[in-house]
Amino acid sequence: MALSENKIITNLSLSHNDLRYTYLETIIDLLKKHHVIKKINLSDNQLDADAAAAIAKTFPANQQIKSLDFSNNVLGDVGVAMIARYASKLESLKHLNLKGNKITDLGTYAIEEAFESTIEPDSLIV
Repeated sequence: MALSENKIITNLSLSHNDLRYTYLETIIDLLKKHHVIKKINLSDNQLDADAAAAIAKTFPANQQIKSLDFSNNVLGDVGVAMIARYASKLESLKHLNLKGNKITDLGTYAIEEAFESTIEPDSLIV
C-alpha cells in the first residue's frame, strides 16, 4: 500500500471502508511508522475489540494525536476500554468519539476510569 511510503501523513481518514482485518496490518504498520499523525478516523469499519487493541497499542508512538474517531464499529466494552486506556495517555488529545460501539455500563466505567487521573479531551462522545 502506497500509504506506508508517505512520510508526512497528518490526517488518516478511512471511514466507511468495512476494513475489519483486510488492511489492519497495513494500518498498524502505518501508525507505528508515522509519528506526526494528528487525526485518525476509522469510523464505520466493523472493527472489533481485537482490532481496537492492536490499533490502540500504536498510540504511544504517536504523541501528536489530537482526534480519534472510532464511532460506529463493534468494539464493545473491551475495545472501548483499550482505546480509552491508551488514548488517556495522549496529552495532545482533544476529541475522542466512541459512539455506536454497543457498550454497556462496564464500557462507560472503563472510559471514566481511564481518564480519571489524566486530562480529559475537550470532546468525549460515547
